[in-house]
Amino acid sequence: IVFLSENVNEYLGLSQIELMGQSIYEVSHPCDHNEVKEILTGKDVETLQRTFFLRMKCTLTSKGRNVNLKSATYKVIHCTGHMVSSEVSDRDEEVADTDSTAGSQLCLVAIGEPIPHPANIEIPLGQQTFLSKHSLDMKFTYADDKMAEFLGYDPDSLVGKSMFELYHAQDSQAVVKSFKDLIAKGQTQTGRYRFLAHGGGYVWVTTQATLIYNNKGHKPQSVVCVHFITSGLECKDEVYSCSQLESGAIKREVEVRKVIEPVRSQVTSEQVVRKVFATPPVPPPTRPQVVAAPPVPPP
Repeated sequence: IVFLSENVNEYLGLSQIELMGQSIYEVSHPCDHNEVKEILTGKDVETLQRTFFLRMKCTLTSKGRNVNLKSATYKVIHCTGHMVSSEVSDRDEEVADTDSTAGSQLCLVAIGEPIPHPANIEIPLGQQTFLSKHSLDMKFTYADDKMAEFLGYDPDSLVGKSMFELYHAQDSQAVVKSFKDLIAKGQTQTGRYRFLAHGGGYVWVTTQATLIYNNKGHKPQSVVCVHFITSGLECKDEVYSCSQLESGAIKREVEVRKVIEPVRSQVTSEQVVRKVFATPPVPPPTRPQVVAAPPVPPP
């Protein structure tokens, strides 16, 4: 690591001085090492642009405390950047003229952005943002009421349906890769893809997805997605999937958009977050009923 910005301490708990000069393999998850090697060597990559997800050691706890490096966990960092050529000066070439690697070297310049946990997202949610919750096979278990406003779907009608039925077929490769990263690393962020609207058309969306684990933190039990709408409705007269024509959707008024009052938006967002992360109540234990046997008549 040649250089990092000083604010790395705010996200990983490790200082700039601690990390500079360290090997990236020493502060990243062992299962990501092969991917990092391929990215840095440029094998099977036709472009110099790079986008990937890297799990890096983090000494910050959920309460903001700093722990020892031996107790560090891993945080998913979304890295976007490109490879640049670092030219070696003529003077350096004269000093190291016997070195076969003298000349130019490639190095990675990237911006790292941590993916926020949905439990820590800012409230109120943006007016172009909505939440959804899914089972591990990405079937809806909860859909935000805003989906009726933006996409025309009745939220209750989506429960039990797969999210993979609601994106444009030409975006399949990118979306599937993102969700493979989700299963492997615990978090992901998609690029812009087309989320299909009821009745026809689509809106461009970016999604942050997070695996939610059980109370013991060992077994994943659901997926929470935060969706950011980045466009208006496009190609509203074109149908791309049978799911867009199924019954149970709310008629959408495309020309007239509702203006949500800030106070109402805040209350709704808080209720949504509480509902998404609510755990079903555990019923009280019931005592077994004892049935008395009938008396045995005397012989």
